Parts: sequence; C-alpha cells; structure tokens
Amino acid sequence: MALWSPSDFPTHGPGTSITDYLRTHESTDRQGLPRPVFAVLDQTELLLRRSAAPEPVRRDFLDELFTAVEHRPDLHLLLTVRTQHLDELRRLVEKREVEHAEVGLAPFTPGTATEVVTRSLTLAGSRTAVRDSGRLVDQIRAVGETGSGLRAGDDTVEPALLQILGQALWEEANGTGTALVPDSDAEVDRVLTVHLSRVLAEVAHEHLVSPEVPHAWLRAVAEAGPRGVGRPACEDPDGELTPGMVHALEDRHLVTANRDGSAYLLRHPRLARPLAALSPFPPAPRGQGEPNLLDAARVAHTRGRRCWPPNRRVGA
Repeated sequence: MALWSPSDFPTHGPGTSITDYLRTHESTDRQGLPRPVFAVLDQTELLLRRSAAPEPVRRDFLDELFTAVEHRPDLHLLLTVRTQHLDELRRLVEKREVEHAEVGLAPFTPGTATEVVTRSLTLAGSRTAVRDSGRLVDQIRAVGETGSGLRAGDDTVEPALLQILGQALWEEANGTGTALVPDSDAEVDRVLTVHLSRVLAEVAHEHLVSPEVPHAWLRAVAEAGPRGVGRPACEDPDGELTPGMVHALEDRHLVTANRDGSAYLLRHPRLARPLAALSPFPPAPRGQGEPNLLDAARVAHTRGRRCWPPNRRVGA
C-alpha cells in the first residue's frame, strides 16, 4: 500500500484492505464513467515463497489481492514473477473467475540491448551515447574463458545484467567523475567487482553475518558452473547461510535457480570474472562473554526461528 502511494505518510497504508484502498482511488471521466485503475506488482515471487513471516498474513494478502481483481472489473493488475514461481501464480489465478494473459520476458538481442543503452545514456546526458552503447553491450557479452567451462560469449543480453552494470557504472561515475562507459573489459570487471563487494556487504549486514559467508557460497556457485550448487547447502536452520540469505542474493540478480529448482547457478557467466577478483572478506569479530539477548533475538529473527541462549529467560 505504501509503495502504491509514495506521497502518503507510510503509516496510512497498513491496516487498510486492498478493496478499501482501491475505493479511495476511484475516479470518473467527463462522461461520468469509472476510469480504469492500473496497478503493478514487481517481483511477485516475494509473496509466493515461504518466509519467516507468519504464513496466515501472506495467504490473507494474496486472497485480498485476487478477490479485488475478481470483483473489480476496473482494476487492471500487472504482475511480474520468476519462471520457477509461475506455476504457483497460475494456481492462484485459476481459482478465480478473472481474464488474464501471460507474456514471456525473453533476454534482449544485442540490437535491442544497444537501443536500450543508447536511450539510457542519452537520458543521463551523455553526448556520445550512440558511439558508446555498442561498445558497452559488447563488454557485457564478453564472458571470456573461465575454469568452470562457461561459454566464451553470448548471443543475448540479460536485462538484469544490464541493470546491474548500469547501476554500478552510474555509482562509479557519480563518485569519481569518470566516464559512464569504460574503455576496456578489464575496467568493466573492476567496476562489477566493486559492486559485488558492496552487495555482499549489504546482504551480510541484513542477515547479521560476515560478508565472507555469502561470498564463499557465491564463489562455490560460480566454481560449480552449469552443475550449480544444490539447495541442501543452504537449508540448515542453524547454519550461518540461510534460505533468506540465498533469496536476498537471488533478488539482487546474482544467482538463479535451475530449471527444476534443485540447484542454484550464477545468474550470468559475465559475473564470474569480477567475482573471482574479489578478495576474501575478513572474518567477523567474535564477542566475548555471554551472548547479548538483543543480538540473539535479531539473529533468530533473520533465520526464521525462535531461540534464546541456553539457560536464559527474558524477564521484566
């Protein structure tokens, strides 16, 4: 609700049903006819996957959402979802009497990617957008030789990889005043390495572990190549690597599940070289004495379980 109304105060949305929320956004045209309402939910898999959040809350929200779609013909809802969660979304839709259509989002051809980069660079104020866009697309496709047997090039361009590199280059240019498009593949690798370091530090901070925990697992995924790393490696509730952490790496477009969902792969082989250049993070310092109850509670929450240090109780 808060994302659909960014100008409203954040506390106004919670507690409001989707139907009531949509009712407050009704309007009519000059003939007095109701105007259509267009809504978008990106990364719908966040609502479809199981998490540490209470399960009834997730189910109730989805029920509210599809009830609104079913009973409000003026509502046009666009959902994006990863392929591995598409069947679950289909089951939810098929339970309702709603008209729907599916559109597959395929990778860009090099020509389409070049056009996207040209327009993006032009909007960013680049005077050499037409000249630089083709070079940047070639740099994205330059996978090169790796020890995991990844292919040496690619005939398509993943939009997510384009987004990752675009964000990394923008941050680099704003911070140092350098050109938006580097001159060499090696410079692109360096920018991506800096970006990966920042992302791994963010994920580690969110999950209260050393950055070396997601880094070591991501490195193992890259080294496994097309075989990937099986899911059991991240399902130990008492381990530092949790399903939530792996999902965070997936949501940041660094890894993806294979076709049958049995293993994780590097999202794109172009990330292998920058990842290999990333130095190991120093281990997190270990605290001395008794564990802090607040830290224990935070760690338990990130792992989706309730636990307390042994022989301790929370009291007034």
